[in-house]
Amino acid sequence: MIGIDVDGCKDILGFWLAEEESSRQWLQILEEIKRRGVEDILFISIDGLTGLEDVIKTVYPKTTTQRCIVHLMRNSIRYIPRKRWAEFAKDIKSVYKAVSLDEAVTLFESFQTKWATYQSAVNVWTKNWNTVSRLFELPAAIRKIIYTTNTIESYHNQLRKVTNRKDAFPNEMALLKLIYLRIDELQRTWDRPTQNRGPVLNQLGVLFGERVSRYLRF
Repeated sequence: MIGIDVDGCKDILGFWLAEEESSRQWLQILEEIKRRGVEDILFISIDGLTGLEDVIKTVYPKTTTQRCIVHLMRNSIRYIPRKRWAEFAKDIKSVYKAVSLDEAVTLFESFQTKWATYQSAVNVWTKNWNTVSRLFELPAAIRKIIYTTNTIESYHNQLRKVTNRKDAFPNEMALLKLIYLRIDELQRTWDRPTQNRGPVLNQLGVLFGERVSRYLRF
């Protein structure tokens, strides 16, 4: 789990090993980080794990959850012939990158009509329209940060570079140690705040007031 604090800096909140992912495990993880001092979370960008949004609301009831748009894209293009992936992606991108919700609604209606032949692909977006529409409640600079889980995906790719040999680890502890050392290396490269930190922080202050201001260092 990666977090971005009010200073715009990324940090690893923790890493866990498990045979498979479940909402019950995430409940334990969220309760753990809350006990460790993470008092409030404004947004969490998530994939489509069943029950995860409800678990988040249980531990952090004020948190806004945002389904990862990139995951929705992957889920939908598998119903489209490969030769039309780029065209499909371009059309749906124009929807979630629209200037306003009204424009997004208009573009989505056109998208639904154009791609009606591939109804299963369209249904992925129709069923998750609240994910897209929720983005337009926020300024564009904030949307850019939360609309995808690419930050964590990139982090996972960096870990895979050192864990891609299964026969290299005699036990779980050996794997944990290697991951810890790799994380330490990665964190040393995270020495800059996120883009547009100043404007984003101002916007968050307007939207969330004391939930943000209480953590600022003047």
